Amino acid sequence: MTILDQITPDVMITAAAGLVAFFSVFVVWAALIHRDPLASRAKTLGQHRETLRAGMMKTGGNRFQRVETMGLIRQVTQRLNLLKGEHVAKTAEKLVQAGWRSKDAVVVYLFLKLSNRMTPANEIKAATYAFGTSLMMLLSVDV
Repeated sequence: MTILDQITPDVMITAAAGLVAFFSVFVVWAALIHRDPLASRAKTLGQHRETLRAGMMKTGGNRFQRVETMGLIRQVTQRLNLLKGEHVAKTAEKLVQAGWRSKDAVVVYLFLKLSNRMTPANEIKAATYAFGTSLMMLLSVDV
């Protein structure tokens, strides 16, 4: 006797009724469960925020070098009296309009303006040193 011989119409009807009952309970259960569509989006944003925060903490190691550089630039501008006069306020206002609102923006701008008058290559070197970026690589300038 095989398994096919044991399947009778009564067994098939019972199995079909059991499947229908299972699927009807499943459909009603799925309809009553409220899923928040923004939960996965909030989870993704939280992970992205943590990634950005970790990146900010990682790049904090270069902060000391920048402070030393800004100290050097500030000393040069103060010794040459570049921060005195009416032009400083006008320059600061223009820099604020351009989006440069840091306290060192005027100092860096005046220093780079001074070095630009000396030679363009020195300006690139100063900007590279001051901002910690590889401008020489970007501009492909041999100095």
